[in-house]
Amino acid sequence: MNLWELPGPRRWLQQFDDTLDRSAVSIACHPSQNRALRFNHALCAAATDKRRRLEFHAIPGDVIERSTSVTNVELAAVEVANQVGIEIAPGERFGVENLLSHPLTDAAVLYVDAQDMSVESQQAWLKFAAKVASTSKEAAPDDRIALVLAVRGEPEMDLPSQDTNLRIHWWWGVVGPLDLAVALDDRVDRPLVASMIAEVARWDLTLALDLASRWDGDPTALDSLVAHDTTATSLPNGASAGRDPGVARTDWVAGDCDSWEGRLDYRIGLCSDLSRRMWRAQVRIVYPWLEELRAGLGEVVAQAAVEFGLPAIEAGEIGSSELGQMKHLALREHRITLSTSVQDVLRRAVAIRNHLAHLRPIPKAEHDDLMLAARRAGLLR
Repeated sequence: MNLWELPGPRRWLQQFDDTLDRSAVSIACHPSQNRALRFNHALCAAATDKRRRLEFHAIPGDVIERSTSVTNVELAAVEVANQVGIEIAPGERFGVENLLSHPLTDAAVLYVDAQDMSVESQQAWLKFAAKVASTSKEAAPDDRIALVLAVRGEPEMDLPSQDTNLRIHWWWGVVGPLDLAVALDDRVDRPLVASMIAEVARWDLTLALDLASRWDGDPTALDSLVAHDTTATSLPNGASAGRDPGVARTDWVAGDCDSWEGRLDYRIGLCSDLSRRMWRAQVRIVYPWLEELRAGLGEVVAQAAVEFGLPAIEAGEIGSSELGQMKHLALREHRITLSTSVQDVLRRAVAIRNHLAHLRPIPKAEHDDLMLAARRAGLLR
């Protein structure tokens, strides 16, 4: 699977294309633990329309760390100039203004990957990015340098304020339900299993793909496949999520949380709602089918009730009742004669309905047995 072909990540990349049209600086903030999500030079280039004929320059993030310019923005400009190929005469004063006005940086994109650098070096690059943004405001868009900076986004880092010339793109709320559906489509052929994987993993694509390759859909076996952190304490799971990690930034950097459908969501290994998540997924898939099965059973039971001698109105009421009541009226109260296969489906359907009604995940064997029984009785639609 190519992560960047999924709808959410592809839309996130498009933001850079839009930003380069309007702003001088784009900052990509990623969780430090997830290397699969890392922004890189190739992605930066792919996000930009080649018709602009922009020249890309990849600047190693450690050019600051290995020099004396870690706290000096002007010296950082010299390091960047050296990487681009700008010749600086001995004794010449060279700063950000000189870098931005040089012909080699006209309509160019400088990409700096500082994701593996120390917090101090990342902070130096952020200061450099802020200086580039403020200095280039007066330049015409076609003559303006574009700087793309990739950082981890630790909470102790002081990010510059966003404005029309500097945008920060957080990897936050990027992956959504549609992405899970696309990622699992050619890996899981059972809709119920795909629904449970998506509900359990949510934004954690790594976990989703792992479960798709190793899990057969049995709820009782899932707990052993999910890495649990027994030291986790009370978490604000489900709280409203803003446009960036905010107060959850420490946990986000560690790869423990993200925004999911507008809510703060922690990875399943830190939560205690595995059973409830599986139940939610099963309700979405099983309940509509179970209602269709109930309607089919109702027709069979109502016809059998008429043949048994009950008035049509009473037979219709039995056939339109809920599964539990249908079973009680047909098999216990009136003792209507039903085929063994239909009785088997009715009993199994009631058991499945009771699991859902009591917020319990349906055991895989019981679900599969009901499907088989319904098929044998000619009730599977």
